[in-house]
Amino acid sequence: MKWLEKQVRPEILKLAPYVSARSELADSSGLIALDANENPWVPYPQTPNMVQVNRYPDPQPINLLSRMANFYGVKANQIFVGRGMDEGIELLIRVFCTAYRDNIVTFKPTFSYYKVAADIQGIETREIDLGDAPEFKLDIDKMLSLCDERTKIIFLCTPNNPTGHSLTFDEVEHMLKARPETVVAVDEAYLEFSNVPSAVALMEKYDNLVVMKTMSKAFAFAGVRLGALMAQPPIIELIRKVMAPYPLAEPCINLALQTMSAHGLQLAQSRIDTLKAERNRVFTELSKLSEIKVYPSDANFLLIQVHDAQKTYKELLGKGIIVRNRHKDIPNTLRITIGSPSENDLLLAAFGCGNKIVKPERIATVVRNTNETKILIEVNLDKTAPIKIHTGIGFFDHMLEQLAKHGGFSLNLQSIGDTHIDYHHSVEDVAIALGEALRQALGDKLGLNRYGFTVPMDESLASCNIDLSGRGVLQYEANYPTQLIGDFPIEMVEHFFYSLADSLQAAIHLKVTGENSHHMVEGLFKACAKALNMAIKVTGDSLPTTKGLL
Repeated sequence: MKWLEKQVRPEILKLAPYVSARSELADSSGLIALDANENPWVPYPQTPNMVQVNRYPDPQPINLLSRMANFYGVKANQIFVGRGMDEGIELLIRVFCTAYRDNIVTFKPTFSYYKVAADIQGIETREIDLGDAPEFKLDIDKMLSLCDERTKIIFLCTPNNPTGHSLTFDEVEHMLKARPETVVAVDEAYLEFSNVPSAVALMEKYDNLVVMKTMSKAFAFAGVRLGALMAQPPIIELIRKVMAPYPLAEPCINLALQTMSAHGLQLAQSRIDTLKAERNRVFTELSKLSEIKVYPSDANFLLIQVHDAQKTYKELLGKGIIVRNRHKDIPNTLRITIGSPSENDLLLAAFGCGNKIVKPERIATVVRNTNETKILIEVNLDKTAPIKIHTGIGFFDHMLEQLAKHGGFSLNLQSIGDTHIDYHHSVEDVAIALGEALRQALGDKLGLNRYGFTVPMDESLASCNIDLSGRGVLQYEANYPTQLIGDFPIEMVEHFFYSLADSLQAAIHLKVTGENSHHMVEGLFKACAKALNMAIKVTGDSLPTTKGLL
């Protein structure tokens, strides 16, 4: 990468970077830390989330770098993690651009912070207008004509904000080929919502490529502030040279590691899928209105054109909905972020779409992480699919599937537990988390049923009565002929229902008779499922109690 020395600011090449206390030792675990003038005590409140916040974190923690590198398909020395993508943009300009001499090139409209960051550092921004809607075509040759020997960075946002359209792989590669000694920074903040492949696939072929990522959108980290730059190691080394001494906060590091876990990634993907489906739904509904033009989008937002953007903006604001007025970029356009299904229903109602507002789905997500188990549960009481269950305990999975299938609700339940010891922690914690998820999804409980059900299972007869009373009680009658079903201890069945009743805050009465333990337990789960199926149904609009509280 000989070209790099010609393009980087000379003073950055000569710079002796700041060496923080945490950078001097690769591993300081187990040592008494008296090197960084830190306070030795954890501040109030002393919760698990506050552990180590009194200590300076590793500026680039290898566990986080490795986790994110694996996810994005690069090596740990090809990634820099900072305070959102904004910091990455600032650092790129700081490394490559000399004030009042160099320039950056981009198109417009696009993410305006490229220009703001350049202006702050005294760097000229050269911009080319995108083509007309709805294609917003980029004239690459015309854009390249803006470049000269002082052009240090070309910024490409794809999918683009605010238009929502994506550049093709060929267009990105054309730019990389045409300017082999200019950094081409590809902003992929919204890529997870599109079907376009990441430019990361081009990194090995083009050493002038920098791919920029953020966790604010797809991973819901807008309030956490975490982003990344990916490039060949010499560029990453330069970025780290000019970074702040401690660019990442310890709580943010811990949150990111949890989010990049198997459960966290699965939850993020589930929500991405929901947002994409909602984007399509809102696009379809708004497109039915003759007075609105809706542009296709690969991002988590839609750009619409109306007769009077300011008037529509104020009308929506008056109905409690805030959108982004982009009239300054494209005449009479508004950018609308795709929200939750219930938020989108209200948006569509504000535009007069549909005959009625769909009642919000009763959904809940619970994450329970302990020293013994890590559990992710998603429930939707108003859908019957999908049902995905994995606890590592085959018989238990089978019973939970019965609970969701016959209960008539969607359940995604993933658990990793210390099953190598026994099944107790996993069964108990799954019951607690599931009860909590069901309780959250029930919401205000208006119009709910209360119902008992009896289920035959071959020679067995199981009955269940449930009262969603707000009080956790279990009455359990069973006499099993064996103590094990395979390797599953039958004593855990009662403990499961006890933990479920307590967490769900429901009175559950269970009784089973029979001759086959498997049939008896399965009968109990099915009976409970059928009782739940009836109990969670909404049949009215009032609270089913004279107390005024349930």
